[in-house]
Amino acid sequence: MMKRLLPLLSILIVLSVLLSACGGAATPAAPEPTQPPPAATEKTEPVATEAPTEPPAATEAPKPVTITFYQRGYIEGGTDAGTVSTDKAVQKFMGANPHITVNIVGIPWTAEGDTKLETALAARSDINVFRVTSPNLPRYAKQGILSEITPFLTEEDQADFYESGFQVATVDGKVWAWP
Repeated sequence: MMKRLLPLLSILIVLSVLLSACGGAATPAAPEPTQPPPAATEKTEPVATEAPTEPPAATEAPKPVTITFYQRGYIEGGTDAGTVSTDKAVQKFMGANPHITVNIVGIPWTAEGDTKLETALAARSDINVFRVTSPNLPRYAKQGILSEITPFLTEEDQADFYESGFQVATVDGKVWAWP
């Protein structure tokens, strides 16, 4: 079950990293207030200081983001293992990223599901994350539909999957999907 949950969670984490990278530069945190010096036993001369010209900027909350996730075999309200594990992973992801809402669109593992996915991909309007089947992955990579994930893979990520999974997800020496 962990092997099924990890790809979804990994995809959502990569997406959150990509989205947070688009959020602009972080604003500096407010400086720590200075503490008064310890009481001196001798009389000291006051030291002149410059008053700050502008107060530090407040940290902005991340902007709300909605991700549409097309998941094969997902049935809203379903009790099958795939649906339950997807729901748990998405809830955990949204709990860790409260500014991100994930809308799951379930599509069947049939030609009808392929058509629904192809239509959404062609429209390029309401699909951000999707589960790709191995036979379609090379075509999607070459069409520019997928984003390369090689830069985001850590040694720990690679240790979580069988090497053959990465071989299937690799096109032209680049990894395009989580196994």
